[in-house]
Amino acid sequence: MNKSVKYSIYKGMGGKNGAAQFNLIPFDPYRERDGKAFPEGAVLIEAAPTSGKNTYDWSKKIRFALSPDDIGKFLTMIKTSGEILHVYNSKTKKLGLKVGNEDKDGNPTWMLSLWEGAEDAPKNVILPIAAYEMVVLRNLFESAIPAVLGWSTCTQLSSPPTAS
Repeated sequence: MNKSVKYSIYKGMGGKNGAAQFNLIPFDPYRERDGKAFPEGAVLIEAAPTSGKNTYDWSKKIRFALSPDDIGKFLTMIKTSGEILHVYNSKTKKLGLKVGNEDKDGNPTWMLSLWEGAEDAPKNVILPIAAYEMVVLRNLFESAIPAVLGWSTCTQLSSPPTAS
């Protein structure tokens, strides 16, 4: 039984920014996409803009799936800033992470941005990420890598047979 593993960040106190949920999609040897085997899992980010103070418009959400390689890129971007670009079925999506300034206590900050291009209405969500939130994200992403590759489902080697 797969239970959803989710971490959420909400930044709508002032009626701006938005919310993001980070969901683990584990390895599934029976999953298919476009008729092809696609067992690798992902970390799915769903982000929504605010529609008022502490209110989020999930009908305008952006979904962005991070493959194992993308998870590695994200972890690298924590120190260097960067962007991950996906183009699938003529739809362009971008995830950006920018190292920000220090907060009032001297801790680092980041800006996470998700953008989805659509001819009729592009979507964009930008979230400030605090140091304590990034610690959680980094640890969750590092822990997610074995799960999305299926390494966490590998059975342990049994002990060698004993002599009778």
